[in-house]
Amino acid sequence: MIMFNKVFVVGNLTRDPELRRTSEGTSVTAFTIAVNRKTRGSDGNQKEDVSFVEVKAWEKTAEDVCRFLHKGRLVLVEGRLKQERWEAKDGGGPRSKVIVQAQHVQFLDSPKEAREPKETRPPEAPPEESSPDGEEMF
Repeated sequence: MIMFNKVFVVGNLTRDPELRRTSEGTSVTAFTIAVNRKTRGSDGNQKEDVSFVEVKAWEKTAEDVCRFLHKGRLVLVEGRLKQERWEAKDGGGPRSKVIVQAQHVQFLDSPKEAREPKETRPPEAPPEESSPDGEEMF
């Protein structure tokens, strides 16, 4: 059986992305985009449905996202679905969530200004992230 895992999502960033680094120095950022969809309710009135999609980008893609994007920017993300798993810190057992692992991020609106990536930790501090699973990201 052939397996296929490819996702395209267009939406607006919900907050400014922040650049982090793994203990090996690999750049990583996680950001959320809001995807809006207009539908008609049973009463005939138009309503808006919003989905929030978490995206993770690595290496040069992460650096470019942090440098050129900010809250409200419209982007197209091409990537794959990835399930992240971890143990709850409060002893509540295993947890998981599905994210989009970005392979390409296309900026769809015009930039107001480029800026240096904002890092939340100094490069020598080990973050909680692990490096990508070896799949080519670009």
